[in-house]
Order: sequence, then structure tokens, then C-alpha cells
Amino acid sequence: MRLNKLVHFIKNDDGYIVINPLIGEIDVIDSELYNMLISANFNLIPQKIFEVLKDKLIIVQDNYNEFYAYENLLKKLKFDVSFQTFTILVTRSCNFECVYCYEHTNQILLQERHMNRRIADEVIEFINRMSYNSKKIKVIFYGGEPLLNINVLTYLMDELESHQGQKITFELITNGYLVKDLWERYKKYFKKFKQIQITLDGPPEIHNKLRPLRGGLPTFETIITGIKLLTDNGVHVALRSNLYLKYIKEYPKLLDELDRYGINKKYLHIGIGFVHPDEIKNYPLISKKFLNLYLQIKRRGFSITLPFYVQRIPCGAITNNSFVIDYNGDIYKCWALVGLKQFKVGTVQKGISEKTHRKFLSLNPLNNSKCRDCPMLMFCGGGCIYNNYLHSGKLDLGFCPFQKYSFREYLQLFIKELGDKYASKKQI
Repeated sequence: MRLNKLVHFIKNDDGYIVINPLIGEIDVIDSELYNMLISANFNLIPQKIFEVLKDKLIIVQDNYNEFYAYENLLKKLKFDVSFQTFTILVTRSCNFECVYCYEHTNQILLQERHMNRRIADEVIEFINRMSYNSKKIKVIFYGGEPLLNINVLTYLMDELESHQGQKITFELITNGYLVKDLWERYKKYFKKFKQIQITLDGPPEIHNKLRPLRGGLPTFETIITGIKLLTDNGVHVALRSNLYLKYIKEYPKLLDELDRYGINKKYLHIGIGFVHPDEIKNYPLISKKFLNLYLQIKRRGFSITLPFYVQRIPCGAITNNSFVIDYNGDIYKCWALVGLKQFKVGTVQKGISEKTHRKFLSLNPLNNSKCRDCPMLMFCGGGCIYNNYLHSGKLDLGFCPFQKYSFREYLQLFIKELGDKYASKKQI
């Protein structure tokens, strides 16, 4: 018998945290048991505890191949088509000029383009064909600014719902600027969305600098008015904030604004990210400052998810159950790669090119020793493939998320918050 090579031990105040990516569990053990495990003195371990360690695959047979087992687990997750996700860019047009928008890095995406009814019908046929055996389907509308093409967007909703019935859900990613103007005419559609993601990047003076209208006019007040309209009517809003290190200390002022406008916290959930490439050099400091901000947001009574959870697959891009459909029917695996023809995996008219698709499906963090030997593997799945490409030119070179730089602190908070859902607070 021996220790599982994928298992990691992290020193904790009262012992050691055991991270086991094979079964997606975390346990806490005392120092005495840790020393027995590290020194391979398994004969000193009480039989009852020894059996638990075997059941949890912390201790395995000498001939056990944990890497093969993990690859099989990844394959199962990658090829599970019981749940399908389709992200549809109904337009590439946008009414904003966000300073950090990745779409501005690709001149193709700056063209004004809307999906037409003919392409929409082909999208419907493609989704119906691909999801024939699926139990659940999620459709996300994106852009550009998707509400600029609301006629095709609502047509897609009506037609897909008529074909798929209760097994389909809809989500919307919008800058939120047009919500107020469109509410009365399209309220039945807004209420159908399981959630609507809208971005506010801080208080007005910061947000308006980062996310102005084309031409430079401010957008904060119009957006937050739309958010209030949605939450007052029971529509769930995922409030996205893209932060810079230099603006983190100003973020609580946005919480003040949300309170001042009387935003219904029951229907608001905050999510924070750092999207600008220049922020990478600040990741060690960002990692610590974000934890403090996270706790501030929680204390203010707002809903926010800790960006640290069991995630063996980084995103749908490396699975067989997620596709991004461009306005013209081209199909990609990642919305940040839309328009880069070398990453196109097919069209709604002709279907999926297996050769190109296989490049994404074959991505495996175990092929990278940096990822394979890292305790963060279970929580990032090898990292965002777009970040990998952006900083190395390769999809499979693991780019570490900011959480890694304060890994122990995030792990301890994860255990504290999620408790028995993923981790046993009781010592083995």
C-alpha cells in the first residue's frame, strides 16, 4: 500500500488539510496521523481509520494508477451530454466602449453584425439536433450587446421553448443599458431568464470611466435603474464587477449605491473578476486584497460566491456539451475566441468538425507537470484556456489564477463556508 500521488497535504492550525482531487473531497487530519502517512508507517494506523483512508483513496494499492483513474474521471465529465449549454451571440454590435473589452483586441469583432432570422432558424435546428438526448439545456444570450437585436433574441426564445419545453432555461449577459427602455414591451421575456448578468465595475466615477457609451457618455445611473427594475420584479441579477487592483478600495462605495437605490438583495448576486492582462503582475497582492473585499461584501448582507470551489473542468470549452454560436452560425468553444478562425470548430449548417473539436476535448491538465503536481488542480481544472492562450499562445499551458497566491487562506475559508457539502470538519 502507498499514498495516492494526487493527494496533497496543507498545514492547518489544528493539523493538516487533505486534498484529494480523485474523489473531490477535503478532510482534516491531526499531525500524528499525518506523520504516519508521510513516513508510510501504515501499520501504526488504527484499522478502522485505515479502512476509511482506503475508501477515500488516500491510501491505495501499489499498482493503482491514479493518473489513469483521473483521466477517466475527466472523460466522463467531458462527454456527459445529459446537460448541454449553448451560448448564442445574437449580435457583435455594441453600444459601449469598455476600456478592457477583449473583443477590441480582435478587429473582426468590431464590425457591425446582427444574426438574421435565417441563421436563427439554423441555430434552432442545430440545438435541437445536438440536444436530442439531453435532459437539460441552457441557452445563454450574449454579444456584443444582445439587446440590440432583441427581435431575433425573443424569436429564438419562443422557438426553442416550443421545441424543448420545460427542459430548457435561458440566461442573458447584457451591459444593462437598454433594460429600462425595453422593460414594458418585453417584460415577459425578461421574467423568463433564470438570471441576467449585468456589469457595474464600481461606483459611478470608476464605472463610467471603464464602461462608457460609445462617444464617452456615462452609463452607471441608467444601468442601476434597470437593475432595480429587474430585482423589484423578482428577476435574478448576477452583478458582475471587473476590478483593477488600484480600484479595489473604492468598491464598497458601489455597495453604498446599491443600498441607496434600494436594490432587492434577495435577487442580487455579486461576482468579481480581474480581466485586464496587465493585472497579472498584481495577482499576489490581488489575491490577499480580494479576500478582504469578499468578507466586506458578505458583512454588508450581499450574496457573493467565493471564487474557490471544486472544479475539475475549468469550463465548458474542453467538454462535448458546450458550444458558442456566432451571429453568422460559426461555432466556437470559448466566447473569448470567437472570430479567431483557427479556433472555429464548425458551423450550424454543417455541424462540428471532429478534427478541430478534438483539439479542445484532448486538453488535459495532467499533461502539464506544473498542474499535475499542484494542490490547486482540484479548484481550477488547469486554468482558463483563454488566459493560457493570451499569455503563452497555447491553450494547454496552465495559467495560474490569482487564488493560488493565497491558496491556504482560500482553502481555509472554503472549508469554513461550505463545511460538510464538500469537506468533513471532523477529523478522520
